[in-house]
Order: sequence, then C-alpha cells, then structure tokens
Amino acid sequence: FPSHDKTCRLTTGKDSFPMNLQKELRKFVVPENDGFVEIDVNGMDIRVFIALLGREQPEEDIHVFNQDMLGVTERSEAKLKFFSWFYDPTKKNKKLENFYDRTILLDKFGDREYNLITPYKKQLQSDDFHWLNHLVQTTASMIFWEQSARAYELLRNRPTYIKMLNHDSILLDYSNADEDLLGNLLEAFSDTRFGKFKCSMTKWNRWCDDKC
Repeated sequence: FPSHDKTCRLTTGKDSFPMNLQKELRKFVVPENDGFVEIDVNGMDIRVFIALLGREQPEEDIHVFNQDMLGVTERSEAKLKFFSWFYDPTKKNKKLENFYDRTILLDKFGDREYNLITPYKKQLQSDDFHWLNHLVQTTASMIFWEQSARAYELLRNRPTYIKMLNHDSILLDYSNADEDLLGNLLEAFSDTRFGKFKCSMTKWNRWCDDKC
C-alpha cells in the first residue's frame, strides 16, 4: 500500500505499485471492466492557492490564465515559469504577486508554535523556504481525499470502481453500464468545499493507449 509524506500526498512505499508509472509500462495495466476513465484536476496546487486567497476560480485552463501575467504565449512556458516562482520564495514577480499574494496566506495560516495550521486544522512545522509549498500541497491532498471519497460513494454497488489515486487524478476501472453516472462523477469531483475546480474526464480503452 502507498505511504504518505509530510504533506499527506501519496508516495510509493516498499512493495507498493508505483503511481507515477512510466507511460511505456502503463499498457500492462489492464481493466477488469470495459476500459478506464481518468478524472484529473486542472492545476490542482495553483487552484488551491487561489482558493486559500479567497479568489474566484478561473474557468479556463489555469496555465492559460497565467500566461498574460507571465508575459508568455505558450502554455508550457507559463507552467514552467509559474512553478519556478512558486517553489522558490526568493524569486520575485510583481505581476504574479499582485494576484498570488503570498503574504496574505502567511498572515492567515502562519502560527508561532507550529509554523502553519492548514484550513483542515493540520499543524505543520515548516520553514521560510517551504511553508507555501507545505500549506498548498497539504490542503490539496486533503481536498483530493475528500473528492475521492465522494466518487467512491457514488460508485457503491456499481461495477465501476476506483483503481488508482495519483495526487490530483483518479483512475476508474470503468464499466459501460455506468455511462449514466459519468456526468455526476465529474460534477462531484470538481465541486469542492473551496469552490468548483476545473476538471477533465478522459476515457481510455487501455490506460494511455488510444482514447475512446
């Protein structure tokens, strides 16, 4: 079974199945039902950052949303530049900081004794360099567990079941008999206690082979 790290994110433990399985090996993961359905949160950590700031969630792809602030035209470049800034508190970017104000979160969730207390009341000891990463990733992990539990409840007594969990996406072993449930699953997974997070749903014949 997977273990978890300080931020409650799943990690691969001894004798557990690797979650971040290389794509060339995913073909060996076969469904017991008719195929796979993957539900993925768009920019999970960034959307948690936005939620903790109390801002409204962008409806578009989060990296496209950030392109103007970063002054780039390519989504891939926006993603790279954002996380380079996000994971390094010594880096400055005035346009990003006007929207993603780190100081608001430090004032809101900082604590003298434990350094951080998350919205879920989890107490974390951190440091000046890692506190934002710890706050966002821990909160994201707890949201992900909540949403996965909602999906699990919807799938009770159904042939479709959750096969894997991977940080910000769930992989379902999917039966065609549950076609009527897909819309409700996507809605339930995206509707968090912190607002609606943009999610995508992909159907696979085999995991990461041709899409259905």
